[in-house]
Amino acid sequence: MRMHASADGVMRPPVAGIHGGPEGAYSIALSGGYDDDMDLGDCFTYTGEGGRALKGTKANPKNLRTAPQSKDQTLTKGNLALSLNIETRISVRVIRGYKANTEFTPEYGYRYDGLYTVEKYWLCVGKSGFKVFKFALRRCPNQAPPPWVTDKRKKTEKKEESNQSEDGKEKQEGESADKENRDKSLNSPPPASSSE
Repeated sequence: MRMHASADGVMRPPVAGIHGGPEGAYSIALSGGYDDDMDLGDCFTYTGEGGRALKGTKANPKNLRTAPQSKDQTLTKGNLALSLNIETRISVRVIRGYKANTEFTPEYGYRYDGLYTVEKYWLCVGKSGFKVFKFALRRCPNQAPPPWVTDKRKKTEKKEESNQSEDGKEKQEGESADKENRDKSLNSPPPASSSE
């Protein structure tokens, strides 16, 4: 979960989507918090932070992390930090959360998915009607295969093993039945010969 990612130093802030400093962003969480995100696995479009009333309303004053966009985003804090990575070419750690609901997300919790480079960013009007910053990120080469590939491979191997064990079981049952039939035929008395 996010608290574990924070404790392990993968993604320090337990809630915020961008962890950055004066020299750029260190890590981001891709967890389906914005409608404008588009995830293709090896590359994705990430919506910047801000522009939402996270304190809620008088009727519902709790801290709403999924509050709708209510104003334009600004190039400050995490957004500014992430934009600096384009110039510095420093890669960003990415964790994906189960709430994003794409084929690349884990079944539960959060998963470290490797290092990505920030290729470009731009300001546009989002689906909410307010201005948002969009960041295009691409997975760095020369890393271990991405988790969604290895997860699929493990599931396929597990399925194949299951099928093989089922086939082996059926084969064993068939061989046992054949042996039983042979034993019966060997132990049964020969048919009486008819005299002509």
